[in-house]
Amino acid sequence: MGHGARHLDPHAAVLRAGDMPRGYREGDDTGCGVASSEEPGELASLFAEERPQACVVELQRLWASAAGPPSVTSAAYVFHDESGAKRGFRARRLLLEYTVSLSPSSEQPAVLGDEARLVRGRGLNHPAAALIWRSGSVVAVLATEPTSVHATIALAQRQQRRIEGKARPPRHVDTVELALDGPDLKMPVYWLGRSFDPPGPLPALGLADATLLGNPGDKMKLDYAGLTGSRSVGVTLDLWQPEAWRRFRRTLLGRLVWDSACASKTSVRLRHGHAEIFEGYGTPRPLRPPCPERPPDRTLAHVYLPGVVVAVDMPYCYMCAAGPPRRPPYETVAGMTAIARGLTLRPR
Repeated sequence: MGHGARHLDPHAAVLRAGDMPRGYREGDDTGCGVASSEEPGELASLFAEERPQACVVELQRLWASAAGPPSVTSAAYVFHDESGAKRGFRARRLLLEYTVSLSPSSEQPAVLGDEARLVRGRGLNHPAAALIWRSGSVVAVLATEPTSVHATIALAQRQQRRIEGKARPPRHVDTVELALDGPDLKMPVYWLGRSFDPPGPLPALGLADATLLGNPGDKMKLDYAGLTGSRSVGVTLDLWQPEAWRRFRRTLLGRLVWDSACASKTSVRLRHGHAEIFEGYGTPRPLRPPCPERPPDRTLAHVYLPGVVVAVDMPYCYMCAAGPPRRPPYETVAGMTAIARGLTLRPR
């Protein structure tokens, strides 16, 4: 059954976001390459001597109401021959700890590929289940956290069809806007579109990421990125529920830069609201006179729109409030005005 899996490209032996119901995207721990371990021991020796090619894909469910486990990991280790894969399968407990941070507490035989085990144990944050199996020269892993044995087996069977070449390649999924399409997101979303290129010298920006936050009130963060010459630039938009924003503005973190006699405010009237643009200083506490003789080093905006407040380039911590050595092109009154005027309601 597994002999056709020899010399398989590991990219073709794992599940991707396109294999999952809509609402999933690939996480930051996704990666492919030659497997290696910096921890001395049996696993390091296995990787150093056998040098398997590996892909580990982290699949995160962004939509709370979507079908499927919250976290899925699909991995494949492609060895040079079956002998190396058999050695890898014998080290399966170490391989599971390395691949999905699963500390096994029990295992039982399973039917998949040439040999397989269903393993249960403690995952990174919750109880987890994993099916680890060998198919020819491939050792594959499919894990769910929290534990979903039914989903683990069903997805592992799907991955085995991919290993055997019996399944189509996964469809491409553009997940940049995925969080914005979530059925559980009830607040209006004002954004700069997928791309933003205002008239004049300001550089063009593109939406790099949309992150659904778990913070009370601060529901969504949009990251825009671009280039000016060879230098990268970025703008962040945090979307707040208005009442939560009013509470946050009274906290020390919420008062940074703008709540200071050393800051200046520019008001901008918009068609459906208004913006307050502040030039000030990025200090760990709101600055009090005497004010610095140097020019302000931070500019940010609070944009008030129907049902939402958009905080532009807000500080995320006390010690990271300071601006970069070179002032970004959008961190000016003109730049923040362009952003405020460019915000539009995203259709749902």
